[in-house]
Amino acid sequence: MSTRPDCTCGLHGRPLCLTRETLKRLESCVISHKPSLRQLPKWAVKPYIRPDLQENKAVTIAASFECKEGYVLCADRLMSHGKHTDFGAFAHYEKKVFVLDDVTFVTVICGSGDTITMRAVADGVITKLINSEDRPSVTSALEESLNDVATKLGVAPEVSLVLASVADGSDPECLRADGLIVQPARPVEILGIGETSLIQYLIDSVYTPDLSLKELSALAVFVVYAAKKYCPQYCGGQTDVCVLPRKLLWDPVPMTDDEILVLEEQFAVKPPEQLKMLIHNAATFLQ
Repeated sequence: MSTRPDCTCGLHGRPLCLTRETLKRLESCVISHKPSLRQLPKWAVKPYIRPDLQENKAVTIAASFECKEGYVLCADRLMSHGKHTDFGAFAHYEKKVFVLDDVTFVTVICGSGDTITMRAVADGVITKLINSEDRPSVTSALEESLNDVATKLGVAPEVSLVLASVADGSDPECLRADGLIVQPARPVEILGIGETSLIQYLIDSVYTPDLSLKELSALAVFVVYAAKKYCPQYCGGQTDVCVLPRKLLWDPVPMTDDEILVLEEQFAVKPPEQLKMLIHNAATFLQ
């Protein structure tokens, strides 16, 4: 039987009879090879962070949809900070759709993140658009407002925003901001916990740019309803939906709570019934 080449005890690879002498030789062998343990890598110790000092990011759902007629922005009201299973996590309700209405322009902002920061950014945008003699572009106003908030906080604001703006004499704009990065928004933008396979499935199955504003409004309610139903630890409370036409023919129209409640009651019943019928019809093709 083989023995260790670096050991002279002669005990490795042999059946042992545990006598007093054998035990002494084994003890001597262990002591003589103990220094080799120092060659193990020294792993850095992960610092312990008290739960009440851990960073709790706000989790929510917000979305924007674009069609030929205009824009629809929506969000829930539940603000959950941290994982629901973590010590120190908490939640509260806060409105996350902001309407900035002036005589010559309308801007609607929704987002995910800290609502105080979102409100500060929204207030900064409206101030720059209203009080400037030469009104800046919406992109410039949003970038400057984000930089102002970052200067006050000392760090980049941890918020994601979608801003849709319609003004007289200029093309409508829809922008997305993540931290300090501002870029044109896509036809559909989902912020927060809503970036899940369920929400994406609903949007891919239903959304097209040819939908009307009313149809987009119904889709917005459906998407937030699904997030609240299947992610209740992160999404909940009332749903806010604001409809912004592409031309300033009328003021932005927030959906009423009663309208949203009626749609949610329909979505609680109709889709399951239709899916069951779909499965039943599909089963008839099986032999």
